[in-house]
Amino acid sequence: MSTLSKKEDIYNMLLKGILIQEGNVWFSIGSNGKRDELISARKFSYKNRLSHKWRSATKSRFHKVAEMLDISNLKIQIKIKPLFFVKHEEIKVENYDEGEKSFSENEVSKKKHYMLSAKEALYESSNVKLFDSIPSTQSRFQEVIELARQQVFHIKCKIESQRLSPDTEYACYLVFKLSENCHGLHCPVIVRDVLQRKNKEKGILYFRSPTPCNVNDTNRVPKEREDIWMEVNVWQFNSSNQLRDDCVSINLKLISYEGTMSGLIVSSLEFRSI
Repeated sequence: MSTLSKKEDIYNMLLKGILIQEGNVWFSIGSNGKRDELISARKFSYKNRLSHKWRSATKSRFHKVAEMLDISNLKIQIKIKPLFFVKHEEIKVENYDEGEKSFSENEVSKKKHYMLSAKEALYESSNVKLFDSIPSTQSRFQEVIELARQQVFHIKCKIESQRLSPDTEYACYLVFKLSENCHGLHCPVIVRDVLQRKNKEKGILYFRSPTPCNVNDTNRVPKEREDIWMEVNVWQFNSSNQLRDDCVSINLKLISYEGTMSGLIVSSLEFRSI
């Protein structure tokens, strides 16, 4: 059985619901990804043990139900803590290519999600002195890259068309964090698409969250992820409109607004449908 089939079976089972914790909790998830937990009456605290009797019930999700004999002073106490955090969107199929690429598919939207390591997206033989390659156990990939002091750096890569969903709007996110000794990353960074030479339009992004009065009409501000990393939207495109030789080519030029910058630690480049 394929990994996808196994994960679909698990998801379908959770949609129907399962008994856990020795039959005292019924857990299920809805089609919208929200989780539901039903607690058996056996988990309640009964101050008066003579106030109820246990009976079997074929129409209940639980094997035993409580018949309350006295409800004149009914008080129920129970402690609840979350058991699972499950979303259908998180059930994915993943493949790895030479340790530098990751592919997955959103099982709800059926849209493809693609990741490149920082080394694959930024590192070239011509600019090895501009980056330090660092082993990492906190990244999806084995190595991350730290930016050495410079005013300009490039994001340059190609993606085969089959890695992306056709005719789909994608956002490209730089996944990063800042070193303790970072420099010059508080100011805006200009983003230019080098491949669109006729289009003089430029974007502005931030690696540190600016104050509201300093935001230059942009939504390209860093956001915290569920892991230890941050991400910022550096580019948006249509997967079919950008095709050249059956590939999507990316060549972005990032320029510090004020002097040089350093201490930017990049984990990966992610492409997600929007």
